[in-house]
Amino acid sequence: MFATYTGIRQAAVAAALASTVCVAAAAQAWEAGHVVLLHGTTSLDFIALPPGTFTMGSPTDEPGRFDRETPHVVTLTQGFYLQATELTQAQWEALMRNNPAHGSGVPHAPIEQVSWLDAIACANALSEAQGLPPAYDLSGCSGEPGTDSFSCSSVTFSDGATTPYACTGWRLPTEAEWEYAYRAGTQTAFPTGPITQTTEADPLLDQLAWNIHNSGDATHIVATRRPNPWGLYDMAGNVWEWVADGYGDYPDAPVTDPFVPFDEGNRVTRGGSFGAGGPQSARAAYRNSGEAGFRDRHVGFRLARSRPKAT
Repeated sequence: MFATYTGIRQAAVAAALASTVCVAAAAQAWEAGHVVLLHGTTSLDFIALPPGTFTMGSPTDEPGRFDRETPHVVTLTQGFYLQATELTQAQWEALMRNNPAHGSGVPHAPIEQVSWLDAIACANALSEAQGLPPAYDLSGCSGEPGTDSFSCSSVTFSDGATTPYACTGWRLPTEAEWEYAYRAGTQTAFPTGPITQTTEADPLLDQLAWNIHNSGDATHIVATRRPNPWGLYDMAGNVWEWVADGYGDYPDAPVTDPFVPFDEGNRVTRGGSFGAGGPQSARAAYRNSGEAGFRDRHVGFRLARSRPKAT
């Protein structure tokens, strides 16, 4: 594990044991050390990201790009917390009391074999554990999250919110927030530089990601590859990550705080995985999707929460 993450985590967990939630300032635009303590010493580590403007999508000459990656300028007016790693099996178990992972028994590997519905149920569980209003209102549900029988007939935001940005509780990041965080101020296919191979091993990706060329066809313990410039791990590779949005076309013009509603069909997944697709699928702009109830050993998630706007 990289020393930067280890140091942040040890210091933040020590503070969290005394005060449940701790926020410690780190370098310039982003902050590290926002820790949510669960049961015992199991905790979730978050990076505090600032508002900002960036170009979402890919340039037309980027190797491996697809048509639905139209470049467009996005402004995010609200900062947010994003989990420093993908949610792990231990973190899922602490909140949900089961373990659906295909590769179960590795506490610090990412949870996988979870649906979009499972992910938002987990987000609500974390909100409730912290005494926060849940972000999602799930109705017509049956079965237990993390099992094949779990389904819901309707999902809306709680407290009259119409977008994730207005929610108080923990949630999935929007697709725009996710790509903004992945890029971390860069504009190349990977935070480490441009893509050089679309299907064969790419050395710049291998620094960041457990992917089809270096994983041995299995997930790996989180934070064992290089972080991006904002201290986020495994944004590329390990497991695909559910985000909040439905899968829709991008606009041509600049947009502010974009979000595609749930009723727009499939939900978006981002980041590539340990075994599905080559380097092209782990690019910052690459988009994938699945139905809300889809489960697969290549798919997990990380959690987010809106930060209050500066007054």
